[in-house]
Amino acid sequence: MARLNILLSAILVLCALALVTSQQRARALFIDLDAAKARTIQLETHWNELQVEQRQFSRNSLIDGKARAELSMSAVAPQRTLMLTMHGDQPRLARMLAPAPAASKPAPGPGSGAIVVRGKR
Repeated sequence: MARLNILLSAILVLCALALVTSQQRARALFIDLDAAKARTIQLETHWNELQVEQRQFSRNSLIDGKARAELSMSAVAPQRTLMLTMHGDQPRLARMLAPAPAASKPAPGPGSGAIVVRGKR
């Protein structure tokens, strides 16, 4: 009878150790699950931001494509760009590029050139 009690006591101790080990493992897995959920939320937020950015880029390219195709618009040539810098309230000419050749020069009118202003305030 004493041997049976010793055997049952040993089995009881082993079961108690297995229970403690399994509880510790469950806690560790629960912590990992919470970290994975937080990472999922972070990745979903980043994904939504990327989708918004992609829509913005596609909208700009769509507008640019329509302007070039339907309205025959194009970018202003660097030869027709006048660069100004702002010092206080007085603009100063930073540099003026050479004018376009006379043969390819369009008639002057509203919107026929570009002025780039850089300011220091």
